[in-house]
Amino acid sequence: MDLSKMLDNMRHDAMAKAGLEMPDPRETEELFAAILQIYRLSVVAHRDGLLGLEKGLSKKDWWDPSHPLADYLQECVMNVADGESPEMVTELATNHYWTLAPEGTFALAHYIVLRCALLMQQGASNFQQIKMIRSLLPASLHTEFDRRIEDERMALKRESEIEAENEKARRKSENSRRKKT
Repeated sequence: MDLSKMLDNMRHDAMAKAGLEMPDPRETEELFAAILQIYRLSVVAHRDGLLGLEKGLSKKDWWDPSHPLADYLQECVMNVADGESPEMVTELATNHYWTLAPEGTFALAHYIVLRCALLMQQGASNFQQIKMIRSLLPASLHTEFDRRIEDERMALKRESEIEAENEKARRKSENSRRKKT
């Protein structure tokens, strides 16, 4: 079976299971948690390359290993980081999906994770990732999605600025030590 057919079958199934009405609040929170995790990882992939994804998965404040999608997300992302072909990433992820047989927004979250992992592999921008995710969400979640993504962008920007300041201070300290010796 070809890649596009596998993705299309999964997308149709996930969209049918998720429905277009307002999902249950608990399911919505799990969906947004998965989206934010994959978004953070896409930022890492865009900034540090695919090999940086392992580092992103090791950040404990970014990654919730108890999330219902944690194993699936990690599997998809690690297959991308390991250089598996898009066909192999898709095959493994869709096998996992059909074996697990997720329901509701959980099914949609699986599809979103796979599509974002494939977009990372293609070198897509974070903006392209956001557009893809938003296009898959029920319209009733768009405003909340936009708000959460903007909050996450700002948090990541602050974190990056702090890391840059720390690196600058480290280099200054290192240069100061060298001058003393």
